[in-house]
Amino acid sequence: MTAYYTNNLSAKQAFQQQATQQAAQLYAQARQVSFTQSVRRLFGGEKTGLKSLNADADASQVASHKVEIKAVNLNAIKGSCGRSKDFDADYKPINTHSRERWIRVATAVFIGKQLPAVELVQIGTQYYVTDGNHRVSVAKALGQNTIQAHVTVWEMDRR
Repeated sequence: MTAYYTNNLSAKQAFQQQATQQAAQLYAQARQVSFTQSVRRLFGGEKTGLKSLNADADASQVASHKVEIKAVNLNAIKGSCGRSKDFDADYKPINTHSRERWIRVATAVFIGKQLPAVELVQIGTQYYVTDGNHRVSVAKALGQNTIQAHVTVWEMDRR
């Protein structure tokens, strides 16, 4: 029984290690693409950074309501509340300080762990992440089209 448990544990550890290596490779690829795209955007006069919810919510919020969990198109997620300096406009990581967190999230995805839905604010047709920036970044890096999200819709007074 002990040998079976030890062999099974070793297989689990090997699987975890392989998933972590895949996650680290995916992170490195995402960072490289981010750098290349940032240079192109910079020379093309385009904005390179992620939008900030605080900067974009320039009008008065008049009402808000929550929507049940729903699938949100990842391309509709345009910004963040508090993490706009950590990701580029395509939600690729641009800073190394959150590398370990990014890799942990990607590893969890690779081993099949169910991650919680992200938290989003919707203003018009655009979404901003209030919780789950790394989950959004990893999902986009993996080529997913949608992500499960708790959405709070903000109605704005744009007078």
